[in-house]
Amino acid sequence: MALSMGSLLGVIGGVPIVPASAKTIVERLRVSKSMMPGDMGQIMSQVLKNGPGALLQNPIGVITGQLQGAIGAAAGQIQGMIGEAGQFTRLLSTLTGAGGIQAAVSRIAGAASALSGLSAPGNGYGLNEVVGHASIVSMLGPAVPPELSMDTVLAPAGMGQELEAMLAALQAIIQDVVAGRLSEDDAVAALEAMIALIDETVDASMHAVATVQEQAVFLAAAAAAVASLGSSDPAVAAHMRAIIQPAQADAIAQLLSDQLDPTKG
Repeated sequence: MALSMGSLLGVIGGVPIVPASAKTIVERLRVSKSMMPGDMGQIMSQVLKNGPGALLQNPIGVITGQLQGAIGAAAGQIQGMIGEAGQFTRLLSTLTGAGGIQAAVSRIAGAASALSGLSAPGNGYGLNEVVGHASIVSMLGPAVPPELSMDTVLAPAGMGQELEAMLAALQAIIQDVVAGRLSEDDAVAALEAMIALIDETVDASMHAVATVQEQAVFLAAAAAAVASLGSSDPAVAAHMRAIIQPAQADAIAQLLSDQLDPTKG
């Protein structure tokens, strides 16, 4: 991932600064109650007693549950239509088999639960990793690529509208198959498109977190180097000036100067 050194200037002494306009994880994920200072003790007491579910919720928990129920009902209907020729077995497999929509819905429900802090992340990425990701990408500001953004990371937990549309489409598909208005091939194709969208969303989220985690040590070192370029210790500043590429050092020096100039906002 190629990054401009100038994009790492949101630091003081190597410590990232989160811009005032940056959205935090609490703003991006729904919570059961706003954490106001006067309520903190009571809320934390509930969390200690009942676990994270006393504070947090899975934003797509309801709709994924509804989808799983609809898939089970659909599978029952299709199972009753399978004859000796094996017609509709492929549709049944696309509903409940390995790699089918039932598995895809379970996968995104699990990903959203982990991102919401309600369950241990089976893939290694949960709320702790999301908070760390937010801290790192806040350093990059506009320089962060869309595929590594917080929107991409949190997409599995924010897919409620798409899943609601899938629920309606699934029910219509099964009704049309049962009524003979839709072929098995067309029904399978429609379900496979839903599966692909779910898998792409979860895969993109996992890829974004993994990519930034792989670069985290380098980014932290680079941020420290950038901050040290303006060090009051001449020896430190001279060393950083020597190891940072000249064009990058000049750009950083200009940006540091701009930050100190009250006429530039």
